[in-house]
Amino acid sequence: MSRAAILGTNGQAFMMRYWLNNFKRWEDEVDHVYFSFSELGSWPEPEMEGYVTKMLEAHPKITVLKDKTSWPESYATAVRQSKEEKILILHDDVFIKKSGIVSECFDLLEEGKLVTPLHSIYNPAKEIEAAMERNYKQFPIMTNDFQRYGYSFLLYFLFVTRKDLMKTSLNFRGWTLRNGEYSSLLDVTSTSDWGADTGFVLELELLKNGVVIQSIPRFPLADIPFYKDPVSKVKELYENREGIFSMHVSVIDGKTFAFEMLKEV
Repeated sequence: MSRAAILGTNGQAFMMRYWLNNFKRWEDEVDHVYFSFSELGSWPEPEMEGYVTKMLEAHPKITVLKDKTSWPESYATAVRQSKEEKILILHDDVFIKKSGIVSECFDLLEEGKLVTPLHSIYNPAKEIEAAMERNYKQFPIMTNDFQRYGYSFLLYFLFVTRKDLMKTSLNFRGWTLRNGEYSSLLDVTSTSDWGADTGFVLELELLKNGVVIQSIPRFPLADIPFYKDPVSKVKELYENREGIFSMHVSVIDGKTFAFEMLKEV
């Protein structure tokens, strides 16, 4: 089955250049990559859009799509304009550092199943997790060695089939439920304002359709806050950087990479 990666991005030149450098490690593991440019008109210089487009499309497997929506709606544009049967949804600040990991995850993917790390980015956690367990019996799902459970995925390393995606509304946004509002996807009426990060609506729709989640390890940096000595853990990751398969790099003020010491891992 054909395989594609899709990214929603505003096309910052330094991010795209670094992304291309890392793509060399796994370019043979996908048939095509779609960059869905959003927020058109926000380029600091008029010629920047053309420069970045030319830089990306110099690679024979990359297509740049021009989208008038903002992120994360730009993912829907890429899904609709692509054709491949298996899809990897990525953030533009995810850098895959190990050859083979993308193929391994695609091999796990099949219709009725998706492959992704899991998180717990929603509030109030207790009420939402209880509703998830009532409605979707595959939960709770263990995420890592911290004996933590995950109930939600994000959009940075998500493997899903086109067939399953096209059964949803292709809503990649976050989720809100106002006090006293009923959710048919969770069969619950909230007792306060509830909310969840991007991808939660998509997840609930996929679960409603019977899709099963295959949980894979989260990126090492994701667990840094749970260590008693996070600085020592960062140093350990750096010293053993050959074992890191990928990074999801946070951006501060749109300019500075968090954990910059790891950026050349």
